[in-house]
Amino acid sequence: MSQSFFWYDLETFGRDPRFDRIAQFAGIRTDLDLNIIDDPVELFCRPSPDYLPDPVACTITGITPQHCLEVGMSEADFAERIARELSQPGTCTVGFNSLRFDDEFIRNLFYKNLLDPYAREWQNQNSRWDLLDVVRAFRALRPGDIVWPTTEDGRPSNKLELLSAANGLAHDHAHDAVSDVIATIEVAKRLKQSSPKLFDYAFKLRDKRVVTEMMEQSYGRLLLHVSGRAPAAREHTTLISPICPHPSGQGAWIVADVCAAPQSWWHDDPEVLRSRLYAKAEALGDSPRPPIKVLRANRCPFIATPKVLGERAQTLGIDLAAAESNLNALLALNPTQCLSTVFDDPPHNSSGDVDSRLYGGFIGKRDRAALESVREALLFEPVDVTFDDPRLPELIFRYRAKNAPEMLGEQEMQRWMQHCIDKLNGDKPSNLTLCQFDDILSTLDPTENIAKSLGDYRNALCEHLGL
Repeated sequence: MSQSFFWYDLETFGRDPRFDRIAQFAGIRTDLDLNIIDDPVELFCRPSPDYLPDPVACTITGITPQHCLEVGMSEADFAERIARELSQPGTCTVGFNSLRFDDEFIRNLFYKNLLDPYAREWQNQNSRWDLLDVVRAFRALRPGDIVWPTTEDGRPSNKLELLSAANGLAHDHAHDAVSDVIATIEVAKRLKQSSPKLFDYAFKLRDKRVVTEMMEQSYGRLLLHVSGRAPAAREHTTLISPICPHPSGQGAWIVADVCAAPQSWWHDDPEVLRSRLYAKAEALGDSPRPPIKVLRANRCPFIATPKVLGERAQTLGIDLAAAESNLNALLALNPTQCLSTVFDDPPHNSSGDVDSRLYGGFIGKRDRAALESVREALLFEPVDVTFDDPRLPELIFRYRAKNAPEMLGEQEMQRWMQHCIDKLNGDKPSNLTLCQFDDILSTLDPTENIAKSLGDYRNALCEHLGL
């Protein structure tokens, strides 16, 4: 089976993958040597009347809902087309900060359109990866001859557009999905050229079996970790150690940053640690946020032996001897039970709007098989089928209403219109209510084309819904 990368990027109408929508999808397939092997894919998705875009997002991307209505696909066709690309056997899907942003939007898109949210990530020797932590690792460990950008005030930055500009790489239009994909591929080429060994090592970490083996062998030992959660002053690089498996037992570990002395943050009451861990910065006061987190094998974490630091340890301000001492002091506190309690998450709330319940449990095999057999037919004719999962009846109703409203009966259409009104009025959870949209729109320059277009769209939508 031939292996390939599918590099992709999204432009969205907001930042919340549960409620916001994708405006633009772009992707390019390359071989593992980063040679383009297929035509670029660019798709737009039509928004539905139960949703208002964030005006700020529109000003960043330049994409209006009217443009998506004019050139876009129905959400069902959009999801199906993306799934076809990402599900090709041997595909490694990769982007720039895609694991934490784009992939979450894709999962939610598939869930709402009755597709398996996860299958494309692992079936048929498929995988996923993210270039952002790879960039961070190169900057920290093997900077080489790459030009590493800074912001206007001199702070280090790994933003894609700055990295591209600093190194003379193609990136014509930042926040255009096609341009961002091309730039990501060019950055990957530059990294691989600079240090093929480090690039290939990072690529192997997309395999959770590799990560699991390393983590299981590292209890009581130091591990180098590169992450956006680590201090920027150390180029997002730190030393961690796994303390115990996550209570869920699902390929995850509770780890501690041992560059920090435990006496500076430890408390033997798990509720105190939990409150400090999730508190807003202003609420912490002088109390440090506990340097603990969950490391997940399926998130392509960059971990390595501390030996790879070499002389860079001094440059980064990492003291291995102090970290070893901190680890021993932490282990002497017998932290396992306390930290397990801190991260013993309650199950996802089974109430709330169905749009937000992707992580409310896997859809069972019987229901999944039934969905696969009737999904297309749902848009053309009534289908008599029962499901075990209580989320599915409402998901199916919204799927039909968004993608084939002409197939709704009179009562169903009334129900759909009321649903749209409830979303915009805030009677159901949503990204933005109509009032919030108006407040944000009022901060934009009314003479700008984007602001005018958004105002026109808002008025047309309100007229359609009778608001």
